[in-house]
Amino acid sequence: MRICCVRVWLGVIAALLCSVFDAYAAPSYRLVDLAGFQPDDINEQGQVAGVMPPRFGSPVAGLLQPGATAPTSIAFGTGLWDGVRLNNYGQILSKSPGILSGALSQPFWTPDLPNGASGAISQAMYPPGPSGNLEGPIGPDIGEDGTILVNGWDFVGGGRQSYIWKPSTPNGATGSMTLFGGGGGTNVVLNSINERGDIAGVDAKGAFVFIPTVPNGLAGVRYPLSATPMGLASSAAEINDVGQVAGDTVVGNRRHAMFWNPQVPNGSTGVMSDLGLLPGRLQSRAVDVNNAGMVVGVADDDSATSSSSANLINGLSFLWTSSGGMQNLGDLLDSTGAGWQLYGVRGINDRGQIVGIGSYDPDGPGGVPLEVRGFLLNPVPEPTTLALVCSGFACCLAARRRQRR
Repeated sequence: MRICCVRVWLGVIAALLCSVFDAYAAPSYRLVDLAGFQPDDINEQGQVAGVMPPRFGSPVAGLLQPGATAPTSIAFGTGLWDGVRLNNYGQILSKSPGILSGALSQPFWTPDLPNGASGAISQAMYPPGPSGNLEGPIGPDIGEDGTILVNGWDFVGGGRQSYIWKPSTPNGATGSMTLFGGGGGTNVVLNSINERGDIAGVDAKGAFVFIPTVPNGLAGVRYPLSATPMGLASSAAEINDVGQVAGDTVVGNRRHAMFWNPQVPNGSTGVMSDLGLLPGRLQSRAVDVNNAGMVVGVADDDSATSSSSANLINGLSFLWTSSGGMQNLGDLLDSTGAGWQLYGVRGINDRGQIVGIGSYDPDGPGGVPLEVRGFLLNPVPEPTTLALVCSGFACCLAARRRQRR
């Protein structure tokens, strides 16, 4: 009788474990309404950085701390036309340029303490010389040590030109900028940098990964992700800390989200995969990938940019996993997502938390007009809850095994 009971309990525990893991493999999400605060990035600590309303050209960024109900305002003093980026130290980079003493600069904010709420604005200055020919610079990313990537147009020689700004000390306020490549009739664009200094970008051969000779060094080798037609048409948006790259490519004259997986972590060779489309959508593109290989992006109906009116109406955010494929994020929401269309996903962290912008219309067509609002998605069950449940089950199994001995 005792053996039978043990078997029953073990069966129950096994079933519960399976259900928990199935739920985590295809999570549902609880939506947190961020109202007018429109997030651009989320780090591993759960901090969220974005732009305070009004979104278009606002000079004020916002930093939302984990568990807080409202973001802290950070005045940059220049229009944040292109949004902001956030690293795990808590530094915030304005993707739009600033001007200091008549010279172009890339403004960034550094907290007084790691992940703190108070701090100061600094400027990554462009060096004299070739960068004086740089037009319309954009800073697409900031690394964990405060390294800043910069892209612009060489209006003298022509072509897209890229720079890397390195702080004198990790996460420091001063540093120097070095030309990476492009300009003079050639095009090189840098888009994302990971914790060891690997960089994902685009040149004449499509998407590439730059691997430094030493971690976070300036010297290294640029490797094309793929020599196939799909690779030559590819663009890299983000690289995670194990060297996986997410972006898009051309398949049948349409943009499709793509995922590149290195053969070994942070390797130079790998396999590029087409992530496909959402039902009823003609195009897709990936915008972020976390260290678990979970990809988020947007699927839409036309070739317009994400800021176009067509995409605001037709865009849908997706989550792609190796086990579940591409799924409409809206289909993964619990009851907190009623009335929402998530058209502008921006980022995902290793906890599975997702941020972006969407439209909220509580009563459907007619009546109250829809509003553009920011959102934060928290996975259900949360990874910490899953770990606690699994550890509890493990303790039960261990105790039962000891009793049988």
